[in-house]
Amino acid sequence: TLIGGRTTTVNFNNVLKRGSLEVVKTSEDGIVEGMKFHLFGTSLSGLPVDEYAVTNADGVARFENVLISGDTPYVLEEVDTIGVVESAEILSRNTGGVVQEMRIVGEEGTLKIKYEYNIRLMLGLPGGEIHKNDGTVGEGGNLLPSGYFVMEPVQEDKALTGYQVYGGGLGHGAGMSQNGARVLAEEGYGYDEILHYFYHEIQLAELE
Repeated sequence: TLIGGRTTTVNFNNVLKRGSLEVVKTSEDGIVEGMKFHLFGTSLSGLPVDEYAVTNADGVARFENVLISGDTPYVLEEVDTIGVVESAEILSRNTGGVVQEMRIVGEEGTLKIKYEYNIRLMLGLPGGEIHKNDGTVGEGGNLLPSGYFVMEPVQEDKALTGYQVYGGGLGHGAGMSQNGARVLAEEGYGYDEILHYFYHEIQLAELE
């Protein structure tokens, strides 16, 4: 298991001076698929070793048939980038329209991100600008304001330069919208009417 910022011991199964290495990616945000690892150094025979492996859906990357190292251990590092982004697409949404899975393809690899929080974290814009529907501009944060969004490619001279993200509302998109409830209250709706607007087929009762 390789944990960022910590030293990792690598054990080889030696068969004819070759072995295999299995790396298990762990992450607090749950993003473990499509991560690239780089193994390099000088083998026992003096030949250079310079290989890459990418994690599968379980976060496992495998280096196969690798020459064993000499007196100096190999260096194993995680490659932090997939290179220049070539495309990004939303793969799935939940029943409320909130994005649940998306894929980003780069020149050097592909990254698949699952679950709304991870996607909002990846698309966060700390220090950037968020243009709101009321015409005001807010400061971006570590999380994209909402998981309910669409993306449109931005091109210059037919070359992709980025994506414009259009979102709806704030938060996770489940349950009652705070802004929606406020607007209904301003229009004169009562609390019971607001609750029934967001939660269908419910009954309100007093608890004794």
